Order: sequence, then structure tokens, then C-alpha cells
Amino acid sequence: MPDGRPTLVLHPGALGDVLLAVPALRALRRAAPGVPLRLAAQPRIGTLLARLGLVDESLAFDGLGLEALFVEDRATPTVEAIERAGRVVCWFGARDEVFVRRLRALAPEAVVASPVAEGGRTVWQHLLASVGGEGDAPCEPVAVPGRLQEEGRRALTD
Repeated sequence: MPDGRPTLVLHPGALGDVLLAVPALRALRRAAPGVPLRLAAQPRIGTLLARLGLVDESLAFDGLGLEALFVEDRATPTVEAIERAGRVVCWFGARDEVFVRRLRALAPEAVVASPVAEGGRTVWQHLLASVGGEGDAPCEPVAVPGRLQEEGRRALTD
């Protein structure tokens, strides 16, 4: 469980893939109220989820330096965002043994799960279960603040 340090979620997927993670993101927030929830994703997607209030902060996934975790090397790489996190959830790289081992060297309690559902579950249920959430939790709509709706209208008009 987090110790007051942020929870870091790693998810480089496209918009639809990340939106399927919303129930799991909500479960992470409920499990640790007051603990910052950071999402490392594609910048536009992460920014959108932050503006929707689903996460507290967005990080550029490609800027974290995770590529160093895929290479066998004696030196343990420094990945600052992981080292600052109280909890790490990674929906990426689960099938790469080197990556998983080296990520867990930095964050021994890291949850590493494939973003692909198996065993008859839907993707959102799989991601929710990977963080210990209820498998049949309701999927509430995402509330879009009026200010963000207006920005969208202006962008479409322009």
C-alpha cells in the first residue's frame, strides 16, 4: 500500500485502451484517498485524464527512461518517477522477463499485468482485478467539466 508517496500507473496505450482502465484508476484512488495518482501515458491522453480529474498528474510515458529496463545490465537504472512512487502499477511489458525483473528491482511490490484480458473477462474487469478492485464494479460515466466541454466546442468550431 502507498505510504503517502504517489501511486504511479504506467499505461502507454491508445485512448480506448486507457479509457478501459478508468474503473481501475478509480479503484486505486478509493484504496488510497489523498495519495496523489500519477499516470504515465501518451501526453495528450494523460493530460485529458488529468483534466477530467481521473488522475492528479500526467507524465510523458516516453520520457521516463523505461527502455533501460529492457536491457540486461549489471547496473540498476535510475527511473526517478518509479523511485519516488509509493506504489507502481504497470499495464505494460508483462511478457518481458527482463523488464519485469528490473522493474521489480526498483519497485519490489509493483503490480505488473498485461493490458490484455484473458479467461473470459473484459479488459476493464481484468485491469480492475489487477489492482484488487471488485470485478463487477459499475462503470460510471466520466463527468466532463463544463469548461472542458466549452474548450472542445471551440476547437470543433475552429
